[in-house]
Amino acid sequence: MKRAMNRKMAENQSKLLKELTIRHNLRTEEIMQLLNVSRSTVRRIIIDLESTGRVTRFLNGVALNTAGQMTFKFEEMLHEAPKDKQAIGHLAVNHIKENDCVFVGAGTTCVYAALKLAELAMLEKLKSITVVTNSLVVFNAVARLTNVTLIGGKFRYSNFDFIGHIAENQAQRLHFDKCIMGADGISEDGFSSKTPEGAAMAKLVMKNSAKSIMITDSSKFLRPSFIAFAPLKDADIIITDENIPLAMKEKLTQNNVKIEYSNIPIDRTQ
Repeated sequence: MKRAMNRKMAENQSKLLKELTIRHNLRTEEIMQLLNVSRSTVRRIIIDLESTGRVTRFLNGVALNTAGQMTFKFEEMLHEAPKDKQAIGHLAVNHIKENDCVFVGAGTTCVYAALKLAELAMLEKLKSITVVTNSLVVFNAVARLTNVTLIGGKFRYSNFDFIGHIAENQAQRLHFDKCIMGADGISEDGFSSKTPEGAAMAKLVMKNSAKSIMITDSSKFLRPSFIAFAPLKDADIIITDENIPLAMKEKLTQNNVKIEYSNIPIDRTQ
């Protein structure tokens, strides 16, 4: 039953998006007629689509968010392992409280955290948080739902984020209650990034955060990337799946890093 309902929701969303690409905006009554559904169902469809950044709600209607087109290439990465990445990203949001200023990084799992923040803001469960990010995808997910600051700089198309000296200069002047960050690699020596610019940005953000929440699936452990940006002890919490290597679990515990596990196991054979 639930699977059939989810399939019907996906079909309705696809049909609505197709119509919006032609007409750009639709009133609620027009959507009800188009999909042959109730007003409450239309509301659920729109809320779900808006949380992904594809549409924007307005009084008695919805409009296609053309900025959402920026996410299409990035979505291929988001769908790599959606269940575990969603669970890890959603778990990170449990640490965000009312009035927090939180930096959300540009990694794929961070995007799921941003979408959860947007959902909670939409439901008014987090009414007054501030989100800072250098990711266009994260910005697009939360921009209309909460206070958000986008850090600009050199645009990196592969990640849809801003890096470089201009971005670093902006981040250096900011302070965050919490940061939600990913890493390209994690070893006993610490967290690392594929690029010097990415490492520099991550190092600054963690330094300026009262609490650092690192989120990653277990595939990143014992696989150091190009350049290190922080030792393990600089993280307060790391959220991952239960496949974390024992050696890394022990090393994190020695460095007083709290480990939290998602309840979605990762099947690497798929």
